[in-house]
Order: sequence, then C-alpha cells, then structure tokens
Amino acid sequence: MTLRYQGITHFTGDPDSGKTIAMLQVAHPSKIAFFHDDVKVPPVKPSDFGLFVDLVQETKGLTLLKFREFVLQKLYKLKPNQFEAIIFDTWARFGLSLKQYAILNPGEFREMSTFSKLGAAKGGEMWAEAHRYEALVISELAKIAPFVGLVTHLKDAYEGGAKTGRKIPDAGKSFDRVCNFRVWLRHNPDSGVPIGLVLKRLNESKVTERGLEVVNILPWKLVPKNGEDSVWDVVERYRANPFGNRQPMADETPDNFEMSILTGVMTKEQREIWQANLKEKQAFEREELALLDNQEDDILAKVRELAQNPDNGLIEITDAINTEFSRDFGPADIQAYMERN
Repeated sequence: MTLRYQGITHFTGDPDSGKTIAMLQVAHPSKIAFFHDDVKVPPVKPSDFGLFVDLVQETKGLTLLKFREFVLQKLYKLKPNQFEAIIFDTWARFGLSLKQYAILNPGEFREMSTFSKLGAAKGGEMWAEAHRYEALVISELAKIAPFVGLVTHLKDAYEGGAKTGRKIPDAGKSFDRVCNFRVWLRHNPDSGVPIGLVLKRLNESKVTERGLEVVNILPWKLVPKNGEDSVWDVVERYRANPFGNRQPMADETPDNFEMSILTGVMTKEQREIWQANLKEKQAFEREELALLDNQEDDILAKVRELAQNPDNGLIEITDAINTEFSRDFGPADIQAYMERN
C-alpha cells in the first residue's frame, strides 16, 4: 500500500463518524507512528503500527507541561522518513500543552520588551505567540514524515458568552494556517464511508503563459460513490478529475446546516438557541449583580467585626470573607473595605 496523500491534514466532525479510521487509511499501519490520546480503543492493534504511543496510559499522573515534555521526547527520537505518517488522535491535549508552555514562557519566543504594556493587549500578543509555537511544532512534524494527521473532536461555539447551538473543531487558530487539508466528517446514511465537508480545500497551482493559475481539486462537499471504501478514494477521484470552478452537482452541494459548518453563519434554529441562551445568561448576571449588591453592607459589617480581633490579619480576614460570602476577593479588596468610613 502506498501513501495516499502527503501534507498536513486535520479531520474533525461528528462523534463516531469514522475520523480515526479515515485517518488510518492514508497508509499501511506498519508505516504509521500513532500517538493515541483518546478514550476509545483504536481500530488497529497496537502491535500492527510502526510505532504506537499510548498517551492515555503512559502519561497518567503527568501535569500538562510534563505531558508536553514526554511527547516531545518521543518525537525527537523519530528519524526523518522513518515513517510515512505521524498521526495524533487526538491532538487537543498536546496542542493545549504547547500553547500553555508558550504562555508561561513568553521570553523564549519574543523579547519581553516588545510586548504591549497594556494587560489585555499583552495577553492577546502572548496568545498569538502560543498559536505560532503550536504551528511551528506541527510544521516540524512535517519534516519527519510526509504525512501528518491531526484528529480533533468538536466543542461548543460561544458568542457574547452564550452557547450558539453550533459546534466548532476543538483546534487552535494555527490549523488554518499550517494545514494543507481540513475536513469535517459526517455520518453517511448510504455508506460506511463518511461524508466530508471541506474546511480547507486542496488546490494545485502552476505558472502558465497567462501567469499563476490555481485549480480547486475538491468541491466543498465530498460524497463517496459505490465502490469507494475511504475518504481517500473520493479525494483521488477528484484529483484525477479536478472540480475546478464548475457549478457543483446536487450531491456536491451542502445543505443549510452544512453551510453553517463551512461558513460559521448560524442557521435559524441555531440563532434561536443562541438568543435563548443569551437571555438566560443576561438574566443570571442581573440576579448575580443584585445578590452582590445586597451583600455589600453585610460584607462591610463582617470585615469590621473581624478586624476588631487583633489575631486576625489581612489574609485571615480575606479567607473568612471569601468562605462566608462565596467571593474571590484578594487582600487588596479587603483592605479597601477596611478603609471605608
């Protein structure tokens, strides 16, 4: 079996839609270095892989940053072209560990003097560096193996702090930049091979007498035909006959729900869910603010009472107030109460 595709690929999508199987069909298991970090048992025996790393079992008890070190040590031992494919199923925990490391060690990626002095702006700049670090590591994997596969689940999408009813890939911003190919897999009622919604399309470019020409290989929706046993069979059909810029056929046309996945625009039903969640959130916040306002006099009285005891320092008073009123005050907040007339 030859390698079906070269590049950095991201598969996400519906639960049990076949993300792992689709990813593993890109090459023979003996040519794959498989990093397993999912609750489900992989569909291939560990002994059949060229390399199998059980991150679930082998990293029990490790903190997030220690987890990062463990995975990087495994990767550093791989030689270029030792395997045809490196696959992470799932990528989420390792990706998070990379970003958190970058946030905690910003000076390793950029001179501290170049960060903004403003808290919010500085935080945004640090997260930008974190995403760049994640992209760098993914790019380094592509130097070790010609195919890099990243599997992620879905997570809830929020807008204005409220759930929208939409789902989005549990993946960082770096994926759009670094991945060559991204697909959202959906259950197929007519086949065991999933339907694919292409989040980032394959294209081929060439320089002709007219200049640079770019040809879209795939439509936005991939539906397998009879006799096609994997997503890669569908991809190869279109590589032999590129989609180009023609009008899509009926089975290549996403429906309204699928378009919401591709464009990020909510459907009517999703917007109604979001609006209901937003109203509920706003009502809860109003109730919480009213409760906090009603607590102010009680907190002030309790602070003054506790301060009368010479055995109570600022830390002791802070802890007592937080416990009794379910707050998250710091010593400076309590000091402000103590200084009130």
